[in-house]
Amino acid sequence: MHLKIKEILFSFSLANLCLLNAWSAVWAVNRPSTDYFRKSMGGLHLAWATLLASLLLTLGFWIIFRLVLQQKRLLLTRIAESGLLLLLVVPLGTVLRDVLLATESAGLSSFLFTTVVVIKLGLVTAALFIVLSPARRVVGLAKLCVMLATPIAPVNLVSLAAARMMASSGQHKVVVAKGQELPRHSGTNRAGARLVILLFDGFDQYLAFEGRPKSVSLPELDRLRQESVFSSNAYPASRLTLTAVPAMTTGKLVRAARPLDPRHLRLTFMDNHTSLWGEEPSLFSRTAEAGWRVGVSGWYHPYCRVFGAILTECSWEQGFADDCFNAPGLLEGSLNVFKRLNNLLTLDGYFGIAPTLPFLATDVALTSHAQLRSYKAVLSASLRMVTNAELDLVFVHWPIPHPFGIYDRKTGRLGIVAGSNYLDNLELVDATLIQLRQALEASGLRDSTSILITSDHPFRRELWKDFASHQDIPQLLGTVDNSRVPFILKLARQGVPTSYARAFNLVLVHDLSLALLRREVSTAAEFVEWMDRNRKRFSTG
Repeated sequence: MHLKIKEILFSFSLANLCLLNAWSAVWAVNRPSTDYFRKSMGGLHLAWATLLASLLLTLGFWIIFRLVLQQKRLLLTRIAESGLLLLLVVPLGTVLRDVLLATESAGLSSFLFTTVVVIKLGLVTAALFIVLSPARRVVGLAKLCVMLATPIAPVNLVSLAAARMMASSGQHKVVVAKGQELPRHSGTNRAGARLVILLFDGFDQYLAFEGRPKSVSLPELDRLRQESVFSSNAYPASRLTLTAVPAMTTGKLVRAARPLDPRHLRLTFMDNHTSLWGEEPSLFSRTAEAGWRVGVSGWYHPYCRVFGAILTECSWEQGFADDCFNAPGLLEGSLNVFKRLNNLLTLDGYFGIAPTLPFLATDVALTSHAQLRSYKAVLSASLRMVTNAELDLVFVHWPIPHPFGIYDRKTGRLGIVAGSNYLDNLELVDATLIQLRQALEASGLRDSTSILITSDHPFRRELWKDFASHQDIPQLLGTVDNSRVPFILKLARQGVPTSYARAFNLVLVHDLSLALLRREVSTAAEFVEWMDRNRKRFSTG
């Protein structure tokens, strides 16, 4: 009886080691800090699905071990031992990835990488020469390590359950923005001082303009370009939304950002100074302090929780990255766990650093629908805000043209269509701008509103090259270093184009927006002069 319990525990531990990449994703998806990105508390769907997958794999390993022991054949035993060593190569890549993410020392990272590679090669070599004496010692050590790793699954589950209980106990108070009566600005004339910032997530300068495919039509953007300040050398403050948007709203380059809980994002600036976004002076707080009213509509960042009551009006939608593992059923979820591990069985996945769990077709469909819902919500809120004459600053963070595709450019309709991708979403950007212009014209606010159109980062080919629907985009980019994002500033009452060719960093959006609201910049010539004076404060590219 004691021997059978030991066999079951060994099988259970080995199963969880083989699923270590899934357990790593379980923790990454469900740690309390991910609540920053959620509108409601996250669940443990992937955790229970991984546990069920682990139990199924445990049963399979135990049956194999019992058969090997009952046969009492030395050759079969050696083959099983070789298989054990080869299986243990799999979790090492996950361990290496997680450790490398936790260390900032280049020397230590190099040492760890070399160590893990040597261990992997050692395990494979011992598996090939299993009958030799050194290999026998490796097998003994491997069995000991497997037994020591038995608590992986229970510790993960207990830790996650405890974290969930702490998070739901009211430890983190959520502040929801409420409308408030702010004193009116003391200026005698607000005409031309109203500003709308439209931040289109993942908007790429090259794909939208210089390298635009002939199949993509963007008439509204082309029309705006002919009556606005247009720059082809605007560089994002970061390639990550997590750091780019805080940089643009604080006017400081952000080296790193770490979510702490549903409301707090800790920023580390380039000078290593740290602060919380929302407590650090920002475009929103400075605008409100001046007596102007601010409206924000966006996605990904929880704007309403971070900035609280300084916003007159606020609406936000969550991003979708952490919801892709919420399977509709436990059994289906456990089968998806096994499917997601397929990439570990490739040569690169087996010998290299384990990649994160990939999207499945079902994940893509669920994610696309979530993105479509976010777009509709942001559009509805933004149409209301941009036509509200009481709002002096409106900031809108759109979930487009960011993949996945939620628009069919052939029919000009919203929806999830097979094959739709980033290029379809580019046309949706154009269609969105038409709706906003028509709304401003109908409200009589178009001539008195300055509009800034830009992005947090370009299309990131490194993230989307493996998705079938987006594999043609890297080909369109070719060898182009697509670091640039569009920058179109339609000043109030401006009617002639102005091109600005000099490079600048979009961390300047903070200072520029305040200059526009204060009417320090109200003409294209004043913009050029202001940008020439300020652009060298931050590096580009």
